[in-house]
Amino acid sequence: MNVPVGFEGENQHFVQEISEIWKDILAVENIDAESDFFALGGDSVMVMAILLRIEEQYAVYLDPADLFETPVFEHFAARVFDAISNENERAGAIVI
Repeated sequence: MNVPVGFEGENQHFVQEISEIWKDILAVENIDAESDFFALGGDSVMVMAILLRIEEQYAVYLDPADLFETPVFEHFAARVFDAISNENERAGAIVI
């Protein structure tokens, strides 16, 4: 698998996990950085399935628009990573 820019090293496991979700839902054998969700046969039901799996695995909510707006794997993975990072920052925030 081609690892998207910015996901080398310690973040590579994250990319692998997201690609496994895509491969499972889309019923394909390979996902690379340039894979397009819709070109691989993705539809709105599969969007919801992917987002549900991500929410279950990472405890982060993504809107369906996130996948519609970023259907290329490397961009979607970056969006998921950003959402997780933002959620972790919020969870660590002190509320007064």
